[in-house]
Amino acid sequence: MNRRTSFLAGAVLLLALSHVLAAETPQPKIEYLPFKLPEAHFQCELPKDWGVIRDKHEEERTHCFGVYTFGPKQDAPDSPTLSARYFAPDNTYFRGAEGYLRRQLEPGLIQLKDEKTSAPKQVLLDGRQAVTFTRDTFDFPMPETIDAKRFPLREEYFVLPYKQGFVVLIYKAPTVVFDRWRPALQHLLDTFRLLPEHVVVTLRAATPGWEAEKIETAVARPLETCLSGLEGLAEMRSASYRGECTIWLKLKHNADMAVNLQEIQRRIAQAQDKLPSTVVCTLEPIAGDERQRALIAVCSADESRPRETVLTELETLTDRVVRDRLQVVPGVASVTVVGGGQRYEIVPLPERLAAQDIGVQELLDAVRKLGADETPIRSEIGIESSLEDVRRAIVAVRNGESITVGDLARVRLGRAHGTANRLWLTDDAGQVRSPAAVLLVVDTLTNADAGAVYRAVDA
Repeated sequence: MNRRTSFLAGAVLLLALSHVLAAETPQPKIEYLPFKLPEAHFQCELPKDWGVIRDKHEEERTHCFGVYTFGPKQDAPDSPTLSARYFAPDNTYFRGAEGYLRRQLEPGLIQLKDEKTSAPKQVLLDGRQAVTFTRDTFDFPMPETIDAKRFPLREEYFVLPYKQGFVVLIYKAPTVVFDRWRPALQHLLDTFRLLPEHVVVTLRAATPGWEAEKIETAVARPLETCLSGLEGLAEMRSASYRGECTIWLKLKHNADMAVNLQEIQRRIAQAQDKLPSTVVCTLEPIAGDERQRALIAVCSADESRPRETVLTELETLTDRVVRDRLQVVPGVASVTVVGGGQRYEIVPLPERLAAQDIGVQELLDAVRKLGADETPIRSEIGIESSLEDVRRAIVAVRNGESITVGDLARVRLGRAHGTANRLWLTDDAGQVRSPAAVLLVVDTLTNADAGAVYRAVDA
């Protein structure tokens, strides 16, 4: 082997060894910190030790909100970078996600030599359809000089349309270190979560037969006073109509929805004593197209007693125990009891019964004369008469004065069991699986892990 051949063989061996060493270069260890930007509608995790740049003045001017991070330069001509930005509908740059993609993907007037953009493709980001593409381009090291040599650069884009506006995630790095730092992008993708738009909780307070003015004074204003000052509240509006008032509670982007829902429910319960006894308050499921829903049946296999009796017991259990427990499960937006029609509930007040020396049985006997259900459960009785008829029903006479049901108990509208349970509890052969059941509809929060929520509900 001559000297030239030996030299070439050594060079080939050295080159091969350098490739092996490069291949064995371990991936950098990156620690991450949570990042949440309510104005930008998203949260994620970003590299802990990377530099962060935000220009709030520019964000307010352009209505483009987000964060730009840059990593270590090390042996590359420039640093890897990550950016995540939300473009509001009225941003000054692009007309929606379509406008952004058109600008990025369609050939421009000036074509850069050696620049190549891949065909876009659909991927899932936070469970939603997004568009991704890569671009091979070049840049110059900083500071730029007349004789500066350009270096290859790769960019990876993710464009996610939202209900209003859109989000763009971009990873850029010199081609020689693109794969080394790409785990930072993958972690961003894995932890990226869109925050729901302003969540609106709707509270309805029904008082049949009342005029709008009376409802505004006696119902809407006390409820508004009770709900004002809620930590996560962004805005509250109300409207009163004949027989009902509606209150809309708009929560802040960064509000903990589970905590705020529990607090709203607690405040409504506190306000009940300040409201007329005829008022029935109902929280409707949270507005949003992204929530998920499950049906739950509270069943009984007891066939020894009348079906209507068992259903009434199940409704009482569901209203007073099951629903309350499910509403405090993290990630649950609302729990609604399925049923048809209305019924009245008579809830005795022990202190008033004792003051008049009247027993519960006397109260029940007075209600039964109005055509009540013959099987009262826990002092709640389904009846057919009007609300005022029930309240005026005479239970006893003391010193020449009539003592009515309304004097001794709270009379309010409640739910009546419907026929939905018959349809729900059937098998493939059409056979009824259980003689009685009450249905619950459980809605998750828009950004909740539905699987985890339902496992907690099941537990």
